[in-house]
Amino acid sequence: MRNLLRIVLFLVTVCTHAQIPEKWTSYTVERTVNRPIATVWEIFHSIELQDVGSKREYKRLPKIIRTAPVEGDFTKEGHSRKVVFDNDKTLLESIVKMQEPHDFVYELTDIEIQLKMVARKARGWFHFEEIDPNTTKIEWKYGFDHKNFIAKWFIQGYIKSTHQYFMDDAISEIKTIVEKGAAASK
Repeated sequence: MRNLLRIVLFLVTVCTHAQIPEKWTSYTVERTVNRPIATVWEIFHSIELQDVGSKREYKRLPKIIRTAPVEGDFTKEGHSRKVVFDNDKTLLESIVKMQEPHDFVYELTDIEIQLKMVARKARGWFHFEEIDPNTTKIEWKYGFDHKNFIAKWFIQGYIKSTHQYFMDDAISEIKTIVEKGAAASK
């Protein structure tokens, strides 16, 4: 009985802390920001999605033009919003976990863009770690729940040709906005 309890506790811990499942195809970027973690958290959550990662055209990713609330105001777990692209396609973005000031996890479902051909859903995980009182590391991991091994191969190609550049640009823009001390728009 005691071993069963340990196994259940282990699985609960793994499930609640494994933000991107190991079997998913993923990519990670990180930046160090010269601001305290509480400031980074506050400003990060005031940044409009269309203000980051939209400065240039990406090979296989349409430009995000706006978001629209679906459930709540996108400030708590369970809240969701529709992300609208410049080709009129959308997806649903939902907050899966929000643990201030360290973790913000969101999941993408109801995908209408081409990604739907190879992925069931995608998930992003921003992790904020205090390096010292005035420095914070932001790590952003993005994972794709590929449909099969052929889809995994296509997603790996998509990451190399497109998504890694989008993520690198977006996290650099987030760093710039946070270090300036205010969100680009609100």
